[in-house]
Amino acid sequence: MKRNKIIILLSILILVVILVYYNSNDKEKIKINDNIYKLTKNMSKEDVENLLGKSVKDIGFGMPVYLYQIDNDTVVLISYDENSKIMNATLQKNDETSEQLIGYDE
Repeated sequence: MKRNKIIILLSILILVVILVYYNSNDKEKIKINDNIYKLTKNMSKEDVENLLGKSVKDIGFGMPVYLYQIDNDTVVLISYDENSKIMNATLQKNDETSEQLIGYDE
């Protein structure tokens, strides 16, 4: 009987630890996702990296297009002008939806 209580107590403790871990990760994800909407056309590449972290890779052909991994399902694609200021920023999700954050015509 005492052994069953200990097993139940340990199971509850493990569940609580798992829930706290996933909640803290969700809060960090929300913070990063909020940072996406802080991007402005006049931001430099250094400003963007301070906000989103380093780019994962350059996926452009001819003109550099930097890929910033936000989470497993979301990336931001950013191109910069000759002064290293944002020209274009697009939010892209794995479900193939995208959102233009900053466009060429702004």
